Amino acid sequence: MGIGKDKKCLLCAVLFLGILFSGTDSRAAEKPSGQALETVRIAAFQGTITALLHVAEEKGFFERYGLKASFSLYEAGITALEDLVAGKLDIAAVIEYPFAIGRVKTDDLRIISSIASTNNVELIARTDRGISRPSDCREKRIGVMRGTFGEFFLAVFLTFNGIRVADVKMVDLKPSEMEDAMIRGAVDGVIIWQPFVHNIKQKMGDKVVSWPAQGSQDSYALLVAKEPYIKSRPAVIERLLRALLDARDYTKQHTADAQEIIKKRFGYESPFLQLLWSQNRLEVQLTQDLLIIMEDEARWAMQNKVSQMRKMPNFFTHIYLDALKKIKPEAVTIIH
Repeated sequence: MGIGKDKKCLLCAVLFLGILFSGTDSRAAEKPSGQALETVRIAAFQGTITALLHVAEEKGFFERYGLKASFSLYEAGITALEDLVAGKLDIAAVIEYPFAIGRVKTDDLRIISSIASTNNVELIARTDRGISRPSDCREKRIGVMRGTFGEFFLAVFLTFNGIRVADVKMVDLKPSEMEDAMIRGAVDGVIIWQPFVHNIKQKMGDKVVSWPAQGSQDSYALLVAKEPYIKSRPAVIERLLRALLDARDYTKQHTADAQEIIKKRFGYESPFLQLLWSQNRLEVQLTQDLLIIMEDEARWAMQNKVSQMRKMPNFFTHIYLDALKKIKPEAVTIIH
């Protein structure tokens, strides 16, 4: 029995719509229905390094998946890790370094994903202290927050420029203390990241000189949670990552709007925002390179007695692959 022309058209339309909707990103199908939003306490950083978190909140992507993000802003990941262990947070954004050197002594921390890679650490020095080139930093007082990646990159920078770490005086300072210490002359230089780099340069102008300190080695902004939290709420972890993947897609497709969200949230001027944006790559992923970087940092920390670790950790066992593998398997390139 034949099918009439009109019925054929109708059938084609139905089939087309079926294909269209079956090919829609599966993340859209994960929204819980008829449930109250579940609050997730998250540590974030100011600026673009955790931009995906801020964009996800602003555009309602967390709510899309039944979550309410409660943000606390931190100057450094080590403090966020400490609060995570203390039960004050559910998820902490942290640069990989304090995790890699075991600065927080607990075995139940797990990496859920990285959400950005960054290269914005600089050594800034006062020119009136006789510093005009890196070699002049010998025997100077350099501010650094111990336990952060600034500590590692200061050592790398000094070694690359032929200076022993023992030949400088490290002064342990929080990032928010460094600007005042530089202005007062309490230190001769500091090693610090954005937006603190920008703030110091704005205040001191030609009174300082600076150099990039990371070279070609990026650092990763990670999302870390405690294993008991992950085991009790695996669906929350999945929904959180789905929201961040939506934020990543939105940021790629609507970059100017995403930048405007960060600009308004933190009061940045456009030139500075563009600089920040160029120093970060916003991706939700778990890469083999992350493991290599952490091993390099752990090895250095043990050799220089910065860490109490006695042997190289197996960082693979501290990574929670299941959620990201399920949602976006191509984002997981860690060998496993």
